[in-house]
Amino acid sequence: MPFFRIALVGLIYIAAFQSTAQAHKVLKKVPDYALKEWNDLKGPAAASVFRFAQGRIVDCETFKRDTRCALAAIAAKVFLYHSDDSEKPAYALAFIMYAPTTGNMVLSEARVFARQPDGTYKASAEIANLIGGPESAVPEGNGFKVVMLTAKPEDAHCCPTGRATWRVDPQTPKATFISGYKPR
Repeated sequence: MPFFRIALVGLIYIAAFQSTAQAHKVLKKVPDYALKEWNDLKGPAAASVFRFAQGRIVDCETFKRDTRCALAAIAAKVFLYHSDDSEKPAYALAFIMYAPTTGNMVLSEARVFARQPDGTYKASAEIANLIGGPESAVPEGNGFKVVMLTAKPEDAHCCPTGRATWRVDPQTPKATFISGYKPR
């Protein structure tokens, strides 16, 4: 009998775990306000960045419990910079600003997209240390010089007034601090 009880408890635990794992709904439909943002995105890498964001599932909080969202569905603003003005630039740098909650919090995901032989662009790992919102990004050498809005020590969390300049190497992809106010 003890084996039977152990097996039964194990099956109940597995069933509970599976039902919990399946409880997460994924919000994939891109609402009109976000669709406008994606439609306004221009350049050779725009379609690849959108496809990436459609497949990138992130934690989010909607008015429904246990929801995850496609990054494309909760994008608030998208910035896209190309490594040069040609028809086929080697790299693109994308900043996807998104609101993962129903509150006023906005996060940013920065990634380099490298052109593939078929003309599409493939996303790199996230550039984790670029904090804040991009003010500008210009090609410099074989990378990008990026100016980010960042908080000065006396700034409120809502309203950054500082600037931080970074160099993004698209091949690694990493950002190196150059000057300005380092994010706190």
